[in-house]
Amino acid sequence: MKTKKIINKVLGKLNKQSLSNPKQYEAPERFDETDVLKAIRQDIIAEYDAINLYEAHLQATNDSELKEILEHIIEEEKEHAAELQAYLNKKDSVQKILLEKEMGIEE
Repeated sequence: MKTKKIINKVLGKLNKQSLSNPKQYEAPERFDETDVLKAIRQDIIAEYDAINLYEAHLQATNDSELKEILEHIIEEEKEHAAELQAYLNKKDSVQKILLEKEMGIEE
């Protein structure tokens, strides 16, 4: 019961703090190149929001089975974020250059 109260409290705080708002970025019938990049950036934000939410749940529980499930989900969400970032890097050369510069991978 204590874990449920903690999770509900954390969820309440995170819902107020969430950076992603899918309604704010409703997709047009067809994407042009600019729309695609905006959508991918929003998708990346949503993946990181999900990671933060699951991390909070992970920290709030002592249930080992739930922890295992959440750890698996977090890993998948990180993979999604990485896949979307790789796609963005292919489509936006400036983004790729700046990211590589920040990571110290300049050519």
